[in-house]
Amino acid sequence: MFDPVNNKRSFEDVAEQIKEKILSGSLKPFKRLQSERELASQFNTSRITIRSAIQILEGLGFLEVKTGVKGGAFVRQLDSMLVTQSIFYLIKAGQVSFTDFIQARILIEEDALKLAIARINNNKIKELREIIKLSEYLLFQKDDHSYRKFRESMGRFHICLANASGNRLYEYLISSMLKLSLQFVEDVIPDPNYDKSHLSQHLKLLDAIYNKNFNNAKSLLRKNILELNALYKKV
Repeated sequence: MFDPVNNKRSFEDVAEQIKEKILSGSLKPFKRLQSERELASQFNTSRITIRSAIQILEGLGFLEVKTGVKGGAFVRQLDSMLVTQSIFYLIKAGQVSFTDFIQARILIEEDALKLAIARINNNKIKELREIIKLSEYLLFQKDDHSYRKFRESMGRFHICLANASGNRLYEYLISSMLKLSLQFVEDVIPDPNYDKSHLSQHLKLLDAIYNKNFNNAKSLLRKNILELNALYKKV
């Protein structure tokens, strides 16, 4: 399956070959790679080189390393993690402000919303209502675990809406931005009034989507996201 490597940067060549096999579909998601010993034999290199290559690919999000009897290096289902990491580092490095991030998120979600309103079906409307019901239930449980799940559920509403747009890139971008949003406000002390208002906006937004009122839905979505920016400033 793999070609031998014979140069000083061999761990990079190993990583590149495995990555290409993943991208081409030769290595499917969730497939376990061969052992370090077997890979070292195929690549005609050392186990240390193989380990270094696996560490690189794990950091890039192509592999997941599990420990234990059934452990090993497994091919990851590619998702928005790489985008999330890139934007996170840009913000942390001060090259992109959180306000820039919020502005971009508004524009992307508004476009996705427009497509979603045109394409949404009853099953997706039902799914969005169930997410809201779950969020409402979690909000009133009064424990830290439920509150984390509440914030995740609120994020799923936006991802589900992006999925309704039928545009996979929008879905990946919005999923990435939601993960970042949760990351940046995770230390904010829960505010029941804010959370109830946020949940109420989701209800109103869903009604506007159901009635195919884009202008109203757009206004509600913008308000919803801008309130997150205000919350972030409290951190």
